[in-house]
Amino acid sequence: MDGRHKPRYEVKANIMTKDPICGMTVDEATALHAERDGKTLYFCRKHCREKFLSDPQPAQDAASSCCGQKPESSGESCCSSDK
Repeated sequence: MDGRHKPRYEVKANIMTKDPICGMTVDEATALHAERDGKTLYFCRKHCREKFLSDPQPAQDAASSCCGQKPESSGESCCSSDK
């Protein structure tokens, strides 16, 4: 053998996407998610996912956050206290 070891698991790069409700950037590997029309959408917190699930309209680009602030204006989700 040449002394090199093969990894026992594959390390995947984090794929970041935006929460469709508040606009926060979230990691697809760890974020809450839901499906609509065959598309998986990802959420920063339970509050945003529940808001999405309760809305019969398709998800829109986040023009404003769920609490009326600009998305990511402070670098934190408007729902940062909702776990």
